[in-house]
Amino acid sequence: MNRRVVPSPDLLATPSPEGWEAALTSTSLAIQLQVVQRTEEVATRGEVINGGFGCVLDGTKEADGRLTTLLSWDVNNGVCRRSWSGNKYAYETIQRAMKDDPALLVTLPNEADEQLLKKVLAGRKL
Repeated sequence: MNRRVVPSPDLLATPSPEGWEAALTSTSLAIQLQVVQRTEEVATRGEVINGGFGCVLDGTKEADGRLTTLLSWDVNNGVCRRSWSGNKYAYETIQRAMKDDPALLVTLPNEADEQLLKKVLAGRKL
């Protein structure tokens, strides 16, 4: 059973925080579906797979909880990195994620004043 689940290209191209959130949710669900399908396949053969970061996926409720935490951390880490690179939609999305999950605490970037930077760096050789 090798089914591939991916988010719609329309979702990924949507230039809005809602589009980003939907794409991230869709991607997370796709990953979860793939992991669950693969876990079911190997469980019938008595194998164990490693989902990365030392997360053993054995089909138990505890493994499901670990997977949910791992995916949440991984997705929010990616959104945060994009926020720090200047993506305004990622900035809005990570702010909303912090409101939704009080345990999530991310250091948000501060936008620099371009004129002040130019003034400070005007006489310096780079």
